[in-house]
Amino acid sequence: MAYFKRRLGERGCLLSHIQGIPYYYRQFGYEYALPLEGGLRLELRHVPPASASPDETFTFRLATSDDVPALMRWYEEAAQDLVIRAVREEAIWRYLLTDAQGTETAGQYWIVQRDGGSEVGYVALPQQHFGEELAVSEVSRLGFEAALATLRQLERWAVERDKPGIRLNLPAGCALMRVARSLGAHDLGTYAWQIHVPDMVALLRALTPVLERRIAESPFAGLTRDVRISLYREAIWLRFEAGRLTNVTNLGFTAGEPIRFPPLQFIPLVLGYRTREELQAAYPDVGVAPTWRLLVDTLFPQVPSFIHTIY
Repeated sequence: MAYFKRRLGERGCLLSHIQGIPYYYRQFGYEYALPLEGGLRLELRHVPPASASPDETFTFRLATSDDVPALMRWYEEAAQDLVIRAVREEAIWRYLLTDAQGTETAGQYWIVQRDGGSEVGYVALPQQHFGEELAVSEVSRLGFEAALATLRQLERWAVERDKPGIRLNLPAGCALMRVARSLGAHDLGTYAWQIHVPDMVALLRALTPVLERRIAESPFAGLTRDVRISLYREAIWLRFEAGRLTNVTNLGFTAGEPIRFPPLQFIPLVLGYRTREELQAAYPDVGVAPTWRLLVDTLFPQVPSFIHTIY
């Protein structure tokens, strides 16, 4: 771990993430800070029959390398709803459809198309996953009828493969999750990616455009103020001038700051995984003076994010 952290510094990495053994990586400065798997379980009996919806029908076929441009477009469209996500270049897509087969990242990518008509998206089934159900690891944006047809196809595959249900390991807000939830799917809860931030000052400097945009779109537009955040062992000074973040500095150890977070608990706040209120309720040593709470909430709101496991 010491060698790995040196490599992070040499490469100027802002984040390190790992699925990781529960609790173990806390000793190395990792904190649960992005959603990972979990999601929903849909019982097969809750999938309505085809006779319960309009006449539009859909078919499914396995994707090939020729589908890469379409897959890239659909993935980008779906990822627009996510603030933090995995970035996939064309070479990664081609790997997933070819050389990944036979490895632990193997999976099936199925194209969803209207019967005798246009292609509307895709759904992915990983070969390796947690749980006994038929797992879904990715899906593009789908309209209601396409999402319903996809759930029916998943039901057929689950029956064929002797699976007891359908497990959706997907971003909470995607259409397939919303349709499944409306049909009675129950929440499995989520695990989380464990995140290490080698240098919080460097990360906040990199986030300068994001923080400035949040200020500009808030009651704090045009803000001029020093924001001092204690991480107990050190404090970070953010200097705003006329709405611009002009300085981010590590002040070293200080006392009496109006904003206080244990260093690991500051990570899920910065990444938008937990709100200030959630962290204050869970950790008595999180403290934000009343006059500073709205500003902290403005700078670090909760945001939708998802790193697809097969990346």
